[in-house]
Amino acid sequence: MGFHSETEVIRFERLEINPKLSETTGFAVGEHAISILRRRKVDGKFSILDWDLFLEKYSEGLAPEHAKISTYDYLEDTLGLDIAYAQKEVTIDFACEDDFKYLDLNPKDHHVVSVKSHVYLADNTLFQYTESRHQVDRFRFTEFARRQKDKTPPNKERFYLIIKSKNKSVLAFFFILHQFLLQQLRQ
Repeated sequence: MGFHSETEVIRFERLEINPKLSETTGFAVGEHAISILRRRKVDGKFSILDWDLFLEKYSEGLAPEHAKISTYDYLEDTLGLDIAYAQKEVTIDFACEDDFKYLDLNPKDHHVVSVKSHVYLADNTLFQYTESRHQVDRFRFTEFARRQKDKTPPNKERFYLIIKSKNKSVLAFFFILHQFLLQQLRQ
């Protein structure tokens, strides 16, 4: 399952969160963030475009060199951040100008898989927003789900999957995936 990958940092800049960015990210208007646009080449093909926003107060000293190798190595090992969890949303979106510009899309590609993440520290502080845009034919979703029973009420199981899409075939795919995962959890 080995593959070769490399990362190219396209943009690395400081910005102030405006109302539109606040709505997207959940960060407060007026906060400062480090914005990083990177593309990832996997097996010789640029197939992932990542846009990260890190709140500046939690990413002091973060530099383009860290973004090329590993932002999390710097944030956890150097700054000592305790990164705990992420809330992710997976959608199928129309390819945008940046997708066509920075990814090696096939000529017939009109869509990309978008994975939006809100990332939290152990104290439940939101400190990062990421949108990763993947070439559809190179995207793979693998999930490990551990079954946990809810203590109240007894013998109830909960599994939530939130999908937002106007494309009925995408909704059908995720409905089938949801039903499959629920069945796996019941076994």
